[in-house]
Amino acid sequence: TLDNPVKVKELEALIARVSKHPAFYAYFLTDEPSAGHFPALGKLVAYLREKDPAHLAYLNLFPTYANNEQLGTPGDTVTAYQKHLDLYTEQVQPDLISYDHYHFGVQNDGPQYFLNLAMIRRQALKAQVPFLNIVQACSLSPAMRVPNENELRWLVYTSLAYGAQGLSYYVY
Repeated sequence: TLDNPVKVKELEALIARVSKHPAFYAYFLTDEPSAGHFPALGKLVAYLREKDPAHLAYLNLFPTYANNEQLGTPGDTVTAYQKHLDLYTEQVQPDLISYDHYHFGVQNDGPQYFLNLAMIRRQALKAQVPFLNIVQACSLSPAMRVPNENELRWLVYTSLAYGAQGLSYYVY
């Protein structure tokens, strides 16, 4: 939080320490924040953008299958997730939309993969920012399976077909 002067000094020291390093790409802020955190994250992103405009402030969003409590928004899947995305882009004003969606289960595959891709694509176009898809490359739990070579290719090509400008492989 930027409300704590001690934390602001620590952040300024971090910026001074890492911002000129040639291997530094982005400030990772958090993974899968609830919408209630967006106002404070928006302030932090704006602060980092002002202090170090050369580097991205990076956050990763929930997938569509997150519940309303996780998202911090009410409604059915589409309504709650769209509200989450709208609040994110309005309040955080990101330079990139990143999300993860893990599709391949042991018993069956998730039904929302293309819904998630379409909603993220639409939001990225609306906000005029690129998006990054973090795809499943391992077994996350006993209910999930390791994607094979063709399934990994499918995840990559479907992401690219929907306009993803970044890919990351989730390996736990």
